[in-house]
Amino acid sequence: MDYTLYKNRFNPNAKQKFIARHTNIQRKSFDNLIKQITKQGSIFKEPETVAIIHEYWNTIKSYIEDGIEYQDDYIDLKLGISGPFDDENEGFNKKKHKVTVSLTPGGVLKKSTKHIEMHHVNPKLNVVKLERIAGFGMKENETTFKPKSIVEIKGQNLKIYSKNDKEGIFFHNVATQTEYQVENIYVNEPQTLVFMIPTLDKGDYIVAINNSSRNGCKLRNASIKVSIEQ
Repeated sequence: MDYTLYKNRFNPNAKQKFIARHTNIQRKSFDNLIKQITKQGSIFKEPETVAIIHEYWNTIKSYIEDGIEYQDDYIDLKLGISGPFDDENEGFNKKKHKVTVSLTPGGVLKKSTKHIEMHHVNPKLNVVKLERIAGFGMKENETTFKPKSIVEIKGQNLKIYSKNDKEGIFFHNVATQTEYQVENIYVNEPQTLVFMIPTLDKGDYIVAINNSSRNGCKLRNASIKVSIEQ
């Protein structure tokens, strides 16, 4: 697990001079989980595994709907009530009050953090990295696309916070030096960008990701060359 240290700008006079922030975040999806459980050699099959996991959570959902809390070795789920009550006899009013759900890790998950290997990363190394690009339904690292195609880029520190008009995803036409900004970004996360390619002429383009860190202002970028065909 990578982390970077930043000066404590919220309270410069505090004893804690620096604040640690998780960086180069890696995140798995439900599909990744299923593939891991049902990988080659496993006794578990995908349909049954998906069904059991969904049934597990649907059962917990039914507990919540019945006002019942739940706890096991992995999670601890508690229910609460928020909203103002004006006197001791006031009933629950859905317009003023709501039931809250608190989900915290159980003992097994808490203990698992002891096994994480920690790596201090210099902020200067906290750069944008493009690891692969692919169109939906296409091979990974395919670099020839059509206008209006949906494209996914995987990497590190990709999220665009749109602090100014210089941040975003841009297509630079190599021949004409014309620049086009992507308007339709569907997924904007640190490790994943999914967007629609603008209406572009045929030719070679440089795709540039321009952004800054969450609390920074210095522009950083990474790029990859692609081709557009009609």
